[in-house]
Amino acid sequence: MSGQSGISGVVGNNGTLGQSQSSVPAGPSQAVSAFVYNSGFGPSNGGDTLVRCGDNVRFLFRSTALRTFFPWLIGNTPPNPTCPIEFPYSSSVLNLMVRFVSNQTLEPNRDTCTWGYIVDCFQAACRYRLYSLLAWLRSQLVLPTSIFYLGQNPIGAYRLCSLGQFQVEKQQAFQSCIGKLDFHDKSTMDTVIKECPDTKIALELICRLTRRSAIITQLFSGLHAYPMDMRSNYWTLGPLGRDAPQYCNLTCPTCQDMAIFATPVWLSFWAYRAKNELLKTPGDQCDHIFRVEYLGRRVPYLQVFGGEQEDHEVEASRFHDGAISCERCLTLIMMEQSSAWEEWASRVRGYLRFELGGDF
Repeated sequence: MSGQSGISGVVGNNGTLGQSQSSVPAGPSQAVSAFVYNSGFGPSNGGDTLVRCGDNVRFLFRSTALRTFFPWLIGNTPPNPTCPIEFPYSSSVLNLMVRFVSNQTLEPNRDTCTWGYIVDCFQAACRYRLYSLLAWLRSQLVLPTSIFYLGQNPIGAYRLCSLGQFQVEKQQAFQSCIGKLDFHDKSTMDTVIKECPDTKIALELICRLTRRSAIITQLFSGLHAYPMDMRSNYWTLGPLGRDAPQYCNLTCPTCQDMAIFATPVWLSFWAYRAKNELLKTPGDQCDHIFRVEYLGRRVPYLQVFGGEQEDHEVEASRFHDGAISCERCLTLIMMEQSSAWEEWASRVRGYLRFELGGDF
């Protein structure tokens, strides 16, 4: 953002606004309270145009500065000294705009920076055609350390980015919604409608999330369907041909004998954990699921069976409990067939990416 030398007619030497008067005390959610005249910026120093904000806080500016930096605020009608210009947003928003065009630090109070304030900042930047401010606000949406970070209200951010056609930020807002909404809870719908009153956008978000959950659940529950079942003829007759990893290479002889009646335990164990993690986490953050080391990671007993064993008890018995996994299968996969297993897991991931597309 380049410097603006002429803005000195708007902002005082100490970085505060020229003047503000409030006939109604500012509420706790308003970052700007009553102002006094700053040295050199009172009525006797050229302030001739009054701007009244939506929270009834008033600012006195020089009309020449307003015409230069906020022409769309004045409009085509010359300002009338006896009639204030109405600014429909809060004084906090106007304060941000003035500080931006005057190259000052933009650090709104975190305690008073509500999501409604953030939305108003975007709307004001668009309304008054401050496109450089709009670009800066967009850049702040994806910064976790910013008070404008979309993660603090992913549903509201999804709506904001949809209305503003911010496609990259919208996708990140969608990913932030993954795992945050439990549609088994009836109150979740109320939350979505409250944060996203635009019905079309709310339905789009709900459809994307539920479709994603349905595809993931269907894939990891269909253990006897492609690509989960490597006994399928696809692996010998399909495009992978004879070079594809074979099902028998990843299962010990004992489990192979039982595979005609039930899915190998290692596959059920992995699918259950992978499904739960993918339902709660964006796919791009789940690459570890498709690495062979994931099979050997510690898992709380509560997560799988609802029991009350401590983690160290699970760790001690994991390779000896056939209900959790088969020691011989795990040894075979992790020590001898790790590359073959990851080749197969990559096919599962590829299938999932194909089905989900951008919602992975």
